[in-house]
Amino acid sequence: MSAQEGLGLIIAGVVMFVGLVGSVLPGIPGAPLILVAAVVHKLVFKAQSASYLALGILLFLTFLSVLLDFLASVLGAKKMGATWRGVLGAMVGAIVGLFFSLPGLILGPIIGAFTFELLGGREWKESARAGAGAMIGFFLGALGKVICCTVMIGIFFLSALWNSGSPANSPGTVVANSRSARPSWGIGLISAPPQNLSLLPSFHPTPLPARNPPRFPRPR
Repeated sequence: MSAQEGLGLIIAGVVMFVGLVGSVLPGIPGAPLILVAAVVHKLVFKAQSASYLALGILLFLTFLSVLLDFLASVLGAKKMGATWRGVLGAMVGAIVGLFFSLPGLILGPIIGAFTFELLGGREWKESARAGAGAMIGFFLGALGKVICCTVMIGIFFLSALWNSGSPANSPGTVVANSRSARPSWGIGLISAPPQNLSLLPSFHPTPLPARNPPRFPRPR
């Protein structure tokens, strides 16, 4: 990894940490900021950044985090016995609470669910249960967003470090390496120096003794 790649990872990590904090604090986009940092890092460092598969997973987790942000309080209110009025009130309270920082995000769905249930003719105890469900859903949604952002940061850094550590082989380099690794059998046979035959042990064949041809008796 070069110094430029290391600096790029540090900058991306700082921006992603801000996004992780923004998953809890209002006014700072959480998962979308992490996704933007990953995409910019990919555009700058290309093959030495996260893979396209990792970016696809980050995109999916971003949508999941946004859904948790809006639906957690609604589902919590519904779980605690809220009617459609309480669910609608939690949604309206969550939207209005975006303009009032962290207290608005917490109290908005609670007040919305409680108010809409109360206006629908239900008793205050049942309305309070709907508001409590919206509050529980808010905290569960915040926990889900933190988990999504943490997983996104982990996936990005694992993929980016893996790709930055692998050598970028160009086609010319691969061909050159394959040619240099190829054994030169033919060249070795042609350019091999001849051996000194005088160093080899001499061999003198021993002549066989002469044999007289067999004599056969003449017929009478």
